[in-house]
Amino acid sequence: MMMRSTNAICLVAFIVVAAAATLTTTTTEAAAASPAAAEFLQGRCSPSVMPKVIARHCYDSLLPEAGSFNGSSIRVIGAATELMVANFRSLLAELRKLNGTKQYKLGKCAEQAAEFEPGPGKKEPEKLAKIRALAAMGDDNKVEYVYDISSWMDEMDMKFSRDCQPEMKAVPDADKLLPTKAVMYPSILVVQGLVSGYTPPRSEMTYP
Repeated sequence: MMMRSTNAICLVAFIVVAAAATLTTTTTEAAAASPAAAEFLQGRCSPSVMPKVIARHCYDSLLPEAGSFNGSSIRVIGAATELMVANFRSLLAELRKLNGTKQYKLGKCAEQAAEFEPGPGKKEPEKLAKIRALAAMGDDNKVEYVYDISSWMDEMDMKFSRDCQPEMKAVPDADKLLPTKAVMYPSILVVQGLVSGYTPPRSEMTYP
């Protein structure tokens, strides 16, 4: 995972703090996770594999699902990925609404978000399919494609930072017009951190 500048991390920290009000974690939902499940999630959302503010976002956003992980790191990655995909789809709807006004240039951002748009006959991204298959099995030994997934997330981070963020930055009142913007990049960094920090439960691994 590439090192980011202090300014970049500070910017992400600001984004996550601003997005805190949008998180849907409630006391009732949090109570559904046992102490052991919450502790397991906290171990996955570790500042040792992602910036501290992103680790907090990771924990807060995934806590409602903690009871379903059953000690599987792959399932944590799967849940984080589904949240990222949902954010991309919400962002796409917001971008298209703005694009309809023809006041803003948001084509590159919309193009990246559209990769996750469902539809008849539309094939989901190959790496997303792999993550979903691994998460469904919940077997942390089956990580043959973890390096491919890591490269995919690094590329997604690069594209979003290079193409999407500058386009959104040029939109006046972007935080109001694009509410998903606040959680979009943090959700990418969560998946990236979980994948890059993943440690398989056995030392012998095979790769294609």
